[in-house]
Amino acid sequence: MRYQCANNPLAKLAVVFFVIMFPYEVVALDFNNKSLICSTKKFPIKGGFHFINKIELIKYNILYDVSVKSEYIHSSRHCYKVVENEIIISEYNLSNYCGSYVTSIDVGSLIYTIPIEKGFLTANCEFYDGNLENKLKSGLNISIN
Repeated sequence: MRYQCANNPLAKLAVVFFVIMFPYEVVALDFNNKSLICSTKKFPIKGGFHFINKIELIKYNILYDVSVKSEYIHSSRHCYKVVENEIIISEYNLSNYCGSYVTSIDVGSLIYTIPIEKGFLTANCEFYDGNLENKLKSGLNISIN
């Protein structure tokens, strides 16, 4: 049976088609208008991403203001690219020429990785269908002592 499959021209064509197209499948993923919500071990909601078109996203971070002892949402716009199995995210937005691509999200695991001097910071992300900004606001600890 193995011999018959190897000599079957349609089987050969199917294998060639699969090998040629498979690497491009991830690159062709469309994140346009999708959102990811992210968490860490210490924070059930730490931030997220909203992909506003095929090259730009809004990154949300929940940060802590020590002077007023409360959390707030910081948002920034960035460029992104899907390369193989990663979404790479730039330092800046399109109007600032994107800058270096410094952080990434693994497409398979949806783990967001930030390189730092002593290693990496990571957050676990998942797709979120609702209004991401409202969800992040509901996760804020208004008064932390």
